[in-house]
Amino acid sequence: MGALNQINCGVTALFDWCHNNPTPGHTDRAIDGLEEAGIRALFAHGTPKPDVEKDGMPHSQIPHPEAEIKRLATARLSNRDALVTLGMAIRGPDISAWEVTEHDVRLAGEYDLIASAHMGGRPGGGMTQGGIGKLKDAGLLGPAYNVVHGCQLTDDEFRMIGDAGATVTSCPEVEMQMGHGHPVTGRIIAAGGAPSLGVDIESNISGDMFTVMRMALQHQRAADNQKVIDTSKSPGKVSIPALDALRWATIEGARAMGLGCRIGSLAPGKAADLIMLRASDLNLYPVNNAAETAIFQAGFGNVDTVMVGGAVLKRGGELVYLKLKEKKEALAESGRRILKDAGLA
Repeated sequence: MGALNQINCGVTALFDWCHNNPTPGHTDRAIDGLEEAGIRALFAHGTPKPDVEKDGMPHSQIPHPEAEIKRLATARLSNRDALVTLGMAIRGPDISAWEVTEHDVRLAGEYDLIASAHMGGRPGGGMTQGGIGKLKDAGLLGPAYNVVHGCQLTDDEFRMIGDAGATVTSCPEVEMQMGHGHPVTGRIIAAGGAPSLGVDIESNISGDMFTVMRMALQHQRAADNQKVIDTSKSPGKVSIPALDALRWATIEGARAMGLGCRIGSLAPGKAADLIMLRASDLNLYPVNNAAETAIFQAGFGNVDTVMVGGAVLKRGGELVYLKLKEKKEALAESGRRILKDAGLA
C-alpha cells in the first residue's frame, strides 16, 4: 500500500528502508508487496529486532544476519536487472557497537550492496563516537554508503562523506517534526556534495515528494537569506536554483540507490521511468517554466500518468491497480487490529 501511494503521488522508484524483518517470511511478504505494486524499489533489508529479554543481548550488539542477506542476494533478489533489488538498512555507528557496524558494512561490500544507516539524528551523537571518521579510516566510507538525516554531524564529517563519494539523504519534514535538527542540504552542498530526499516516515507525515522537495529547497533558502538579513542587508538573488531541488529528488536519489546509470534522468539507454503532470490544471496553468512549475506549484493531484520500465501504472489520474478497493479494506482492518492490540481502541 505504501508503494501504491508513492506511485499515485508520482514516484517511480523508492528506497524501501524496511528496518524490522523478524522472520524471512516477513521479508518475503514485503518484497511480494513491492513486486505486486509494480514500483521500482531498492529493498533495504533491515536488522531483525529480537526479544532482548529472551536472548539476553541488546540490539546494538547483534550483527546483521548474514544468512538472510546471502539467501536474498543469491536467490530471491539475485537479478540485478529486476525492478526490485537488494540493499541493506543497517544500524550503523550511531546505534550499534563499532564491531557490529564494521561487520555490517563489510557484509554489504561482500555482496556489492548499498549500506544505509540513520546517523546524526540525535544531539550528542550515538554509541560509536566519530563513526564517520572510523568508517573512513577503515576504508568503508564510499559511494555504497548512505547516511540518512545527518542533522547532528559536523562539517568535517560532511567533508569526509563528500570526499569519499558517499551519499546523504535528507528528510526535511520529518527531521523538523521529530526534533532531529535543521535539514542539512546547505551543509552537504558546502562540503561539495548534493543531497537526495526522502520522506521517513509516511505514518507521521505526508508521503508526497512534491512537498518534501519544496520543504528542502525553501528551508535552505530561508537559512541562507537569514545570514544576509543578519548583516542588515536584503537578500538579492536566490542562493539555490530551483532546478537543483528537482535534481535532489531525481538523479541524486538514483545515485544514492546505486542506480544512477539506469534511472533518475530521461536519456537514451535509461529505463522508461517517468511521470506526466497535467499542465492544463488550474493551479499549474499557464506553464511558463516547466521545472519551476513542477517544484513550486505541483502536487500529487496533478500527476496524470506514471510509467515504470515502460509499464503504465497510473493513467488519467487513476491507478491502474485492480485490487485497490479490496486492499484498502484490508489495510483498514489491519489498522483496527493494531490499535486494539495496543489498547488504543
